[in-house]
Amino acid sequence: MVAKKRPAKTIIRRDRLLTVGEVEKLTGVTRAMLRDYDEKGLLCPRRSGEDAANNRKLYSLEDIERLKRIVALRAYEFSLREIRDLLDKEEADFFAALNRKLVDLRRREQHLRSLVLFAKYVRIVGGELFEGLVTGPEALDLYADKVRTTALYAQTINRIRRYGKEEKAHLFAELSRIVEAMVLPEGSTDFDALEGPIERFVMWWDTYVEPVEDAGYLGFWAVLEDDTVLVSEIQRVGGEFASGSLQMYLFFYWMKRFAIEERELVEAVAAYAETDVIAALAQADKLVRRVARRMGVHLPDDVNAAPWKRDAAYELAYSVLGYVKGILEDEEMTLYLDKAGAVKLRGCDVTRAREVVNLRLGEDKPACERCYVGEITEELDYMHKDSSPFR
Repeated sequence: MVAKKRPAKTIIRRDRLLTVGEVEKLTGVTRAMLRDYDEKGLLCPRRSGEDAANNRKLYSLEDIERLKRIVALRAYEFSLREIRDLLDKEEADFFAALNRKLVDLRRREQHLRSLVLFAKYVRIVGGELFEGLVTGPEALDLYADKVRTTALYAQTINRIRRYGKEEKAHLFAELSRIVEAMVLPEGSTDFDALEGPIERFVMWWDTYVEPVEDAGYLGFWAVLEDDTVLVSEIQRVGGEFASGSLQMYLFFYWMKRFAIEERELVEAVAAYAETDVIAALAQADKLVRRVARRMGVHLPDDVNAAPWKRDAAYELAYSVLGYVKGILEDEEMTLYLDKAGAVKLRGCDVTRAREVVNLRLGEDKPACERCYVGEITEELDYMHKDSSPFR
């Protein structure tokens, strides 16, 4: 292939005046746009004079430099009023404004990426997109409703409000830095760039709000869904959608950790399902207990003493396995969440494990046709009344 020659750079004498046609050829800015900039006072070309033919507009080298700035500012979506104010600013002020705009554009880019991801999130957990944007996915919100009535939830909300002025300033300053890192992640645009800030948020929550081991994901969800002091601070830093984005990021973080850390147990359930149903059910019991704890449900040692509690936990596990299955079946989503390939769990093993969970619930009552939300949230009451860390 023969390389194309670049056009020679046009050198303009400082005292040279250019016509509209010459400016259009030199810069690519059309006559219509030049006329628009002239009419709005952004450019003030000279005139060839009343006695000259056509009294043509003539542009100096300074006009061309000014035009370059106008084109650059328009490309970065500055308003005409902003452009007019910036054109005569000092060089440092001009580039400072441009850098601020770049930060705003990066925020918008991350926001748009979050909206695309949120649509997938709603599809995976089941729900309607517009309702999900306003109130959160209904399936998760139903579990969270009962959490809001527990003593732990009330103490969690009040704990933030009881902090003194100096304490609150310190913990909110730390929270602001974490949220800012989520809104403007450094480096990669993949999920791995968000995992650092997410882990910092989990540690922050564990220190200032409630122990993460007790709260589980549902504990996060319940607090972050409501209009609390905490949510207001998150939205102040990250914007109106920041709280919902954080819920979503935590969801995917939770599901990814589950897929990595519980892989061996899921595979054991799936393997036994092919050869030994009794052994598969025994392994499924262990898996269900792990799932429940991760989500914030702490079951009693003897779940058979309360079959409805056992079934409620199985219903939750069935749902969570469905979420993981939905993620693994979406190649684009899997690549985004796990570019490094840390998740080795296979979708087919999740499907088999889910079938075993459904078997425990009863073949005549498929899990997908029943809802144990009220029962499982009763179990949340049981957990929080007996194990609140703030009593």
